[in-house]
Amino acid sequence: MERHEQLMAIICCLYMFFVAYLTFTNFETIGSPLSIDMYAWSKEQSTRNNGYILGALGCMSVGILIVTKLLAKRFQDRALVLLGLVISFVGYFLLLPWGTDYPSVQIA
Repeated sequence: MERHEQLMAIICCLYMFFVAYLTFTNFETIGSPLSIDMYAWSKEQSTRNNGYILGALGCMSVGILIVTKLLAKRFQDRALVLLGLVISFVGYFLLLPWGTDYPSVQIA
């Protein structure tokens, strides 16, 4: 039974790594053309600004890992998972389009 649990843990870790890698790869692939279209940036501006965004996301990831490590020493794992879910839900809720009119979308 222990071997099965270890195998499931390895599969979960590999899957999460795949999801994270896929997300960043997709952002790098479509981020530049999308920002050129949405913000009327030049190719150089788009590349530079998306580089800044990815750099900031990397720094935020390191900060989150450090804070998580410190919080894991003080709180149980279940409480941290619940806190992460609540923060994610609040962020998702706040980023929904509010108001009576939707943002304009250019369809080519």
